[in-house]
Amino acid sequence: MNEIARLIAARAQRSPDTPYLLAARAPQGGGKPAVVTFGELAARVAAAGEAFWRADLLPGARVGLRGSDPLAVAVAWLALVASGRVAAPAAPDLRGERFERWQAAVAPVALLEPGGPAGDRLTPLGGAPQQTVEPAGVLLTSSGTTGPPKLVALSTDQLLHTAGNVVAAHGLTRQDRAFNPLPLHHVNAEVVGLLAALVAGSSVVLDDRFHRTGFWLTVDRSGATWLNAVPAILAVLAATDPEHPVPARLRFARSASAPLPPAVRRAFEERTGLPVVETYGMTEAGSQIAAGTLGAAVPGSVGRPVGVELRVVADDGTPAAVDVPGRVQIRGAGVITRYAGGPAAAGQEMLTADGWLETGDVGRVAADGSLFLLGRRDDVINRGGEKIFPAEVEDVLLGTGVLRQAVVVGLPDPVLGRVPVAVVVPRDPCALADDGARQALVATLEAAAEQALERVRRPVRFYVLAAVPGASDAALGAPGGPGAGGLGKVSRRRVAEALQQPTVPVGS
Repeated sequence: MNEIARLIAARAQRSPDTPYLLAARAPQGGGKPAVVTFGELAARVAAAGEAFWRADLLPGARVGLRGSDPLAVAVAWLALVASGRVAAPAAPDLRGERFERWQAAVAPVALLEPGGPAGDRLTPLGGAPQQTVEPAGVLLTSSGTTGPPKLVALSTDQLLHTAGNVVAAHGLTRQDRAFNPLPLHHVNAEVVGLLAALVAGSSVVLDDRFHRTGFWLTVDRSGATWLNAVPAILAVLAATDPEHPVPARLRFARSASAPLPPAVRRAFEERTGLPVVETYGMTEAGSQIAAGTLGAAVPGSVGRPVGVELRVVADDGTPAAVDVPGRVQIRGAGVITRYAGGPAAAGQEMLTADGWLETGDVGRVAADGSLFLLGRRDDVINRGGEKIFPAEVEDVLLGTGVLRQAVVVGLPDPVLGRVPVAVVVPRDPCALADDGARQALVATLEAAAEQALERVRRPVRFYVLAAVPGASDAALGAPGGPGAGGLGKVSRRRVAEALQQPTVPVGS
């Protein structure tokens, strides 16, 4: 019995009738939203474990997990990891060639699809019964926004270590209840949602996706005390007058999985009155690396490391001085020491000989230990030897208040190597009406850039479009486009490739 199994058993013994998992919405046929108590969870996990033995799924076997019912998926995920198997979650809509590519990379021995009309379905996939990963835990793919996805294996000990860090960082207690509209095939919802609630002895409300219509009413009815979100969700809520009062019991909104523009944070807090706790994490660290402190946020910072060693180093690998930008590296009990798939697996070059993991991010650490992220290393634009961080330019453009989205990328230049250009989506659709409206918007943005940025950092060109090419609001439940990760992360590389197609109009 591993620690997750022991924790489930302890919760069931102490508080068998206490709700743990709650559905955000009632079933289509009517009735009340489903609830799974700690006692019911323990019974269902035990029954699933016996079913896995009958299906010849030995401990350590990789089992794919795919489903659209968040409560059923959550119980199945917990049953797999608690019983010593390896859960390999997949997106609910993963089908056809995409599923075949995922299957080839992950090599699961079976596919578990819980919560269907006929109950749970377990389909053998023909792989080997034992796998060369941790004896229990999860097998995930990284977001792949800067290159080929990498296989990440996290043990139950690593998962619980990070979940405990989340509980400590946010001061979660048995009285708390999370509202989670994030997908359960990502590490955030699994660790920050499911396991943090299990560690705290609290509960979590699961929605199938983010529904902007009636959102605050749904949250209010759920009894949630905090919101687990991503910047794309906060941006929508910041731009929309609440149809229902923001529940007074909510303590904070947690932002993760992608950079949160300061303008979005300010707009969300002003519109809702709800403070935002900004965090920083990655799949390879079980989700959370650093977190801000409620009521004591440092503007522009993602907080301080929580239960993780973090350092910033120069290009030669020596530690950077305070407030000097460099490569962000991490290590610790919750951080992987290798990528799954053998010595030649993608990503092994990200691990140093002394156990540090290259996050791929550029940042600086202030004297008080606060971490400030400047962008991804692959996203830095080298303009004639001058390094430009896209995020700093995007923050200026979004600060004008006239944009819904801004993405800055580097495009080839025959003299300077690469130059910054900006793709902007106006808040007011009228700005897309004609060339005159586009040029007026560009003039506003150019004036803001001239006031706040050195000339070398200003975009040389603006693309005023209805949507960012090659990207979509995947975090909001829309189908993921080629430029977006599953939580709304945008691949600047893919956006830059799309901009070089002759069909994209230029705004100036």
